[in-house]
Amino acid sequence: MKSSSARMMEYAGKALVSVWLAGLLALTGCVTTSSSPDASSKEELTPERQAEIVKRRFQERWDALIAKDYAKAYSYLSPSTRALVPQEQFTARFSRGNFKKAEFKEIACKEDVCEVSFLLTYDHAAMKGVVTPTGEKWFFRDGEAWFNLPD
Repeated sequence: MKSSSARMMEYAGKALVSVWLAGLLALTGCVTTSSSPDASSKEELTPERQAEIVKRRFQERWDALIAKDYAKAYSYLSPSTRALVPQEQFTARFSRGNFKKAEFKEIACKEDVCEVSFLLTYDHAAMKGVVTPTGEKWFFRDGEAWFNLPD
């Protein structure tokens, strides 16, 4: 039979190992939580940050449409939209437009959706330099802003 001091040493050793393992598991949990893409992207994507991202991508997309770079403009469509709308169909639809300028006015982001208001300048067969106030909705998925074609 073990002496009481031997049992105390064995118990203390097991307790120390348990505390060490609990600490290790806690640290592992912290590392896993802080490095997960969902946690970091949620923290970074404040409405202000979303607005910055969408404003940049909005302008890049419209610059591509104005330059008639339809392949680049197509790349701003959400993956689900690209799965439904072939690039050739997109190009045929937008190549009829004679876009001249997209002037950003304002943006409002709530949750994972941003609404952009802007002035679109284009040439029509009957008139040049037509300016139309319009808007677009952009949404976030997997940390990136995407545009969907309206119905």
